Amino acid sequence: MRLGRAQELGQEMLAALAPACERIMIAGSVRRQCEQVNDLDIVLMPKGRAALHAALWESPAKLDRFAPAENWIANIDGFQVDLWLAHPREGDLFSPIKSNWGAILLCRTGSVQHNTQFCALAMNKGLKFSPYKGLIDTKTAVVIASETEEEIYEALGLKWRPPEERQCL
Repeated sequence: MRLGRAQELGQEMLAALAPACERIMIAGSVRRQCEQVNDLDIVLMPKGRAALHAALWESPAKLDRFAPAENWIANIDGFQVDLWLAHPREGDLFSPIKSNWGAILLCRTGSVQHNTQFCALAMNKGLKFSPYKGLIDTKTAVVIASETEEEIYEALGLKWRPPEERQCL
């Protein structure tokens, strides 16, 4: 699908799902501004599963498909739409859990080459990049960066790069 049509479809989905979300953003090749788009990736932080389910059912595509907890997949007129679910910051003084918004957005924006090089760089620094948790210290298993793309880049000693420049590091 051409970028323009994918952007239109993405905006329709954002409008339909935004009321059920704390945050929502188009990722993938649309965010990287690629001329050809194979699927539409949307990262969202739902206000709740029931609200999101209702919004999906009411969306133009009636996306009433449940898949694994982190991802829902549907097809609109033969075009694949992937919804990637992030969670908000949670916890208290004893068990804080950072949001994984930045980690999912970074991973789902891609490109594959960028993500592969990003993971290799993390490994060389004794870290692991998990798209559902963030940047993790392999010795302590502590998540050191996950809430924003910028903080993840910074934790790896890199300058943040806009999506359209992410074909490789």
